[in-house]
Amino acid sequence: MDGPPPGKRNDPIGRAERKRSIARLEAGRPTYAVMRHGNDRRDPKAKLYDREHLRKLNSVDRRPNGDVYVKVERLVTVEEFPARSAKPTLARDIADIEARYPDKPTTRQALVQARMGQGQYRAELLGLWEGACAVTGCTIGILLISSHMRAWWDSNDQQRLDPHNGLPLIANLDRLFDEYLITFDPDTGDMLVSDTLSKKTACYWVCQLPCARSQRRSKRCICATTLRNS
Repeated sequence: MDGPPPGKRNDPIGRAERKRSIARLEAGRPTYAVMRHGNDRRDPKAKLYDREHLRKLNSVDRRPNGDVYVKVERLVTVEEFPARSAKPTLARDIADIEARYPDKPTTRQALVQARMGQGQYRAELLGLWEGACAVTGCTIGILLISSHMRAWWDSNDQQRLDPHNGLPLIANLDRLFDEYLITFDPDTGDMLVSDTLSKKTACYWVCQLPCARSQRRSKRCICATTLRNS
């Protein structure tokens, strides 16, 4: 994007939002941005936005000097962009499943349970990970969430039921993953922590990495999962 990178402007507006967008983009999630005019809060144009278009972001360019730039893929009209309020919810997803499979109760039940992280999907996923959290190694079942690596809305029904498209995570890591505050390197399986978290918080999560044995297993399985869904 044009202009100074995040952190180079005087009194930057929306710095945290830009960092979240960068984290989403580096996690491989669809990311859009609104173009704002002005350089800082004292600029009279600071509250003026492009009301007709959004920018669909393509990739992150991290320079050796620490500057970060984001490449724009294309302009998207406001009419094309799905409103945030229209983001699918659990209730909507389940209603969609029931509408698409009114005469296939077995398929309907399997998808509903997978959406809720239960049933055969959860059993097979935990079987792949020996009943343990992929990051911490925690084996307390009630603390584990059956997460989907590829978002539900971005998957077909086969991927939604595939335990290789999942990760068992303890609840707080699941929430961080869902909010794009952590992700996993597709080549090594290492957990990556967004720089939108404070250094103290980020350090806490990094310090909670599993022992060497669990870490090696996590790298193999996460890498296989990522490649399978790429």
